[in-house]
Amino acid sequence: MSRIVDELLDLLHNERRILLYGNLSDLNKLQTLKSSLFAKLGPQTGQSARELGELAKLAKRNLRLLDAAKKGIRDARARFDPTSSDRVLTTYGIDGRKRSVPSAVGGFERRA
Repeated sequence: MSRIVDELLDLLHNERRILLYGNLSDLNKLQTLKSSLFAKLGPQTGQSARELGELAKLAKRNLRLLDAAKKGIRDARARFDPTSSDRVLTTYGIDGRKRSVPSAVGGFERRA
């Protein structure tokens, strides 16, 4: 295996750890190095189809993790968005039954 492939494999494994542990700010540090290493790959460097396939598999796996992280962030933002019109407060009554109370969006609470 070439040095470039070894470095990329290490980098992709490290990127996976970052994504799994949620240290998304650390991804910026890896992006420049990853782009540089992938740009060096090519027919002149002599990587085998197996090596390139392994890199592609790991890169796709990390892309799925990144997409899932982005979706989670979007969902969390939507959940805590105070302007969301579909906010419902769910409580339980004295009888133990679940009750939903729609929240008033954009309104003011009036106190006497």
